[in-house]
Amino acid sequence: NCNAIIENATNTLIAGCQKTVIPNSVTSIGKGAFYECTSLTSITIPNSVTSIGSSAFSGCSSLTSVTIPNSNSVTNIGQSAFRNCKQLYSITIPNSVTNIGYWAFANCKQLNNVTIGHNFIGIGDVFDGARRPGNKGKDYGRPLKETERKKRNEPIILAIELFLNALKSFGNKK
Repeated sequence: NCNAIIENATNTLIAGCQKTVIPNSVTSIGKGAFYECTSLTSITIPNSVTSIGSSAFSGCSSLTSVTIPNSNSVTNIGQSAFRNCKQLYSITIPNSVTNIGYWAFANCKQLNNVTIGHNFIGIGDVFDGARRPGNKGKDYGRPLKETERKKRNEPIILAIELFLNALKSFGNKK
C-alpha cells in the first residue's frame, strides 16, 4: 500500500517510486532504492530509518525537498545518496548523522542551504560540484587532501573542524 518493495527480513526499502510513502516499519533505505526516479519531487524519511544507502536517491533530478527527522534515528547517509539531485535546494542533516559518504550531495546544483548537525564525523568530497551560496555559483570547497595536511603539518582533526565550520557558514549566507 506504500508503493514500494520492502525486504521484510531486514525492513529495507529496496525499490520506490514517485508515489512512495515510506512506512514506519522501514529501518533502512537500500542502495539505489529510488535511483533515477526523475518524477520524485519530495520525500519524507520516517523516524524509524537509521540508514540511507548508497545512491538511494541519486539521479532524482526533480527532487526539491528531503525531510530527514531530527529524532536521533538516521546515523548514516551513504555514498552518492543524493548525487545529481539537481533541483535539491536545502538540506538539514540532523545531529544523529555521524557519517556522510563521498559525493552524497555531488552535483546538487541548486543546493543553497546546508545545515549539518554537530555530531558529523565523516569526511569526503560530500558536496563536490554543489553550488556554493553567495559565491556566484562556484562549487563548495573540498576538504584538505592528505598531502595538504602534511604540508601544513595539521592533524586530521583540525582539517575536519575547518571543513565543518566552513560548511556551517555556507548554510548561513544568503
